[in-house]
Amino acid sequence: MTEIGLTGKVLSGTPRDPLNVVDLVYNPDGGPRPDVLITDAGSYSDVVFGIVTMLGFDYRPVLADLSDTKLGRVDARADYGMLDKAARGRVDLDKIRRHWPDVLRVIASVHTREISAHDVIRVLQHDGRLTDLGEAVAHYGRIFKTRHVLAFADDPDYRRHLKGMRNLQEGRHGLWDALREQAYPVLDADAARLSAYQYRHINVHGHYTFALPELDGARRPLRDPDAVEE
Repeated sequence: MTEIGLTGKVLSGTPRDPLNVVDLVYNPDGGPRPDVLITDAGSYSDVVFGIVTMLGFDYRPVLADLSDTKLGRVDARADYGMLDKAARGRVDLDKIRRHWPDVLRVIASVHTREISAHDVIRVLQHDGRLTDLGEAVAHYGRIFKTRHVLAFADDPDYRRHLKGMRNLQEGRHGLWDALREQAYPVLDADAARLSAYQYRHINVHGHYTFALPELDGARRPLRDPDAVEE
């Protein structure tokens, strides 16, 4: 399995909406699809876990408020020992089985780009509440969310990997600041290419707003290819 390691490509996206990151990956110009998606601390709902996992990604969000995170359990009567109180979320396998064919159809629609992963959330909700199909996806995602939480809490190497990926992205911006402090010539045009997501006028939906020049109905002259760029 090809995994995003310390030399891998970091995908920029909103930490509260990893489905936007998935849509970027599924874009025809998105390049090779990663196996692992790591996002910063934020919202990581059961539904998101279900969608991202069924799309074939290993979703690893950095956890916030780990002590308050709810784990899932299949058997409501089982004794999970020290984890019994934390495992207060139900995983209803029967509900997953009943809706499994429809769940696969929705996920297949994302694979074929008939619908975006971001818009799947709207399909799975009605009046702000999950439909039966949405609940089936949530129950499925709860399994993998639980596995992620347990690995995060128990495996130092797992946590170290997540931290390394976060530091990689943050370090890209910190490097340019450090070079400037050392009086190294850093061009703003080069720093601007670090990530498009540091600019407010660009969002993950691909809609952009720019201040257009006043041309008075005329066309802007073509750039001289032999001219020296400033």
